[in-house]
Amino acid sequence: TVTYTVTVQNTGATDMTGVYITDTPTNAKLVTATAPAGTVFNMESSQWYIPTLPAGESRVLTLTAQVDSDLAAST
Repeated sequence: TVTYTVTVQNTGATDMTGVYITDTPTNAKLVTATAPAGTVFNMESSQWYIPTLPAGESRVLTLTAQVDSDLAAST
């Protein structure tokens, strides 16, 4: 397995609303996702929804994936 993070930062001066991020790993299957409070990660679509991201703030999503055995054997 591999664990990695996706970080979203609002560097703008205004709040962002209705933020959708999709992260679909290649040659791996998502096993778990830990989304921060107030956000939602959909395992089926690999889509992370952040209703509001205030200006100057960031959110971090932690994902764990099972690497395809063929890929793991070649590295």
